[in-house]
Amino acid sequence: VKKISTSSRDDLLKFFLQIESSANRLLPLINSLLDLAKLEARKMDYDIRHDSILPDIEAAAHEFIHLAEQKKVRIDIDRQSGTTQVFFDRASLGNIIRNLLSNAVKFCFDNSVITISFVVIEDHHGRPVLRTTVANTGVTIPDNELETIFDKFVQSSRTRTGAGGTGLGLAICRQILFDLHGRIWAENSRDGRTLFHFTLPITRKPGKIGQILIDRGLVTKKDLENALLDQERLP
Repeated sequence: VKKISTSSRDDLLKFFLQIESSANRLLPLINSLLDLAKLEARKMDYDIRHDSILPDIEAAAHEFIHLAEQKKVRIDIDRQSGTTQVFFDRASLGNIIRNLLSNAVKFCFDNSVITISFVVIEDHHGRPVLRTTVANTGVTIPDNELETIFDKFVQSSRTRTGAGGTGLGLAICRQILFDLHGRIWAENSRDGRTLFHFTLPITRKPGKIGQILIDRGLVTKKDLENALLDQERLP
């Protein structure tokens, strides 16, 4: 209050602009913390559909065209691949692809290309999944950090050199994909590119009713075990 009463109009304008700037920096962190808390508490609601993810990925990529053009970077999407039909949640997919593209644009070299490609593979259960890869040529991730960058509040050493970030984006991506029966991982290719892969199921994963109830947070594993014991005791 004292500052307001004694400051000039120009000083007040600078003061309020600083407040606005600080709030704008804090808002993404607060939103990320809220999202992660909901995910970890299994309170995130998903609207699962079976459709092509290509239109949603194209829409997300379009948001980064201007930023990419500032570095003379091109974003190429492989539209010639086979099926891109998967089970997914549109809002969550948008969150994932925006996070990966944001990182790709930050760390790619000027005058380079970011590619988004698709291929059908089998997961470790032998089920068909669609693997989406976001690749860029730029500052690679140290091999010993390829796993830890998906942990909460962990940033790659290349990020700590000045690119910013909260260290929550990739952790959120991993949790979302876990909920959607997919996974995410990173690797460095021999030709100097950084690759981020994530998978989504092409066919719906069959699940037992007990596991479904646990996944949705409706019962705990202990509750289910106790119920099964009670069932065995019935005459």
